[in-house]
Amino acid sequence: MFVNQFHPNAEFVVISEALPWEPENVGQGQLLSDFTTRMIQYTGARNEFAFLFPYEDANVTQGQRYTLGGDWSDIGQQAEEFRGEVDPEFIDNFVNVTFQPIAQF
Repeated sequence: MFVNQFHPNAEFVVISEALPWEPENVGQGQLLSDFTTRMIQYTGARNEFAFLFPYEDANVTQGQRYTLGGDWSDIGQQAEEFRGEVDPEFIDNFVNVTFQPIAQF
């Protein structure tokens, strides 16, 4: 997720299916190659949208409500192997996040 779009412990709804888009400077087989792109809307903010990049095999459902976790400190460690291949500024603009579905009654 882009660092400027991350709100720890916030609730959101996935508003898109997988999109045929990825950020520039990723490169085939590099940092985000095992991910898809989804649009989300934060539930506590009227018009606040964000990009979410879940793993391709993650169980993510359009219309489902989720909550973000606070696990966001290790993107630099994960990306270290791509330094030199991917623009460092690009890597520094991402955070690694966790998220969980919220039970709907």
